[in-house]
Amino acid sequence: MEKMNKIKNVIKKGFIQTKEFFTKVFKSIKENVVKGFTKFLALPKYMKTTIVYICLVAIIFGGVTWWQRSQMPFNIIANRPPVEDPVEKEPDLPGETDLDDPEDDKRESPGKEEEDEEISEEDIDSEPVFDISNEIMWPIDGLRSIEGKFREEFQYRDDGQPYYLDGIIIAATKGSNVRAALPGEVVDIAESYLYGKVVKVVYVDQDKVLWESIYYNLENTKVEIGQNLTVGDSIGSVGSNYLNQSFSEEHLYFELKKNKQNVDPELYLN
Repeated sequence: MEKMNKIKNVIKKGFIQTKEFFTKVFKSIKENVVKGFTKFLALPKYMKTTIVYICLVAIIFGGVTWWQRSQMPFNIIANRPPVEDPVEKEPDLPGETDLDDPEDDKRESPGKEEEDEEISEEDIDSEPVFDISNEIMWPIDGLRSIEGKFREEFQYRDDGQPYYLDGIIIAATKGSNVRAALPGEVVDIAESYLYGKVVKVVYVDQDKVLWESIYYNLENTKVEIGQNLTVGDSIGSVGSNYLNQSFSEEHLYFELKKNKQNVDPELYLN
């Protein structure tokens, strides 16, 4: 019982000392804040106004910087590793796998080989004959200089994190005419201080494949939402944007999607 009373006294004493310590700390902070505020009120009016403006600017600048680090408008780039093309596995030959049973070859019907050939010919006949490469054209006349390639890694911010392009960056002079690489309907026109004006055009080919051509970094636009375009129609002109930290200041960022999936435009552009 005496030992328990000693433990209780020690705990009580420790609690009292901790409480006294934090009371002194808070009292000191309060005194310093009151003292500093009193000095601030004693300053001339012009100095108080200047200090308030500086604080407001610092808060706004900090907020904008935080937003830029946490947001990525228009999904122009993605913080993810490059997508590698799937490696097609060659079919196993008879007897090369552990699961192959030598008796399986004996049980196969005589007409199996002819059946496989018929299926292969049928599959070939059912493949789409439409080739988008025969219809698509370069979005800038006469320019073929690609400065940023699809899935190319680059440093977008100073956070040391790698980013990857979802399209290609075509070097161009400011004011160059940007034309429709594919036909279709203008479904969206957006604007950002980071990426300039952006135009999205959608097109469904004869095989019911959905294509989206997106044009970033436009200085101005010459189209309207709902307008139907043919290949070569003028969309706007080249501008400059925030990506000049990694690429030239004046360029066109061109993105191509097939059934909502980003694809490499270079594979289709002639």
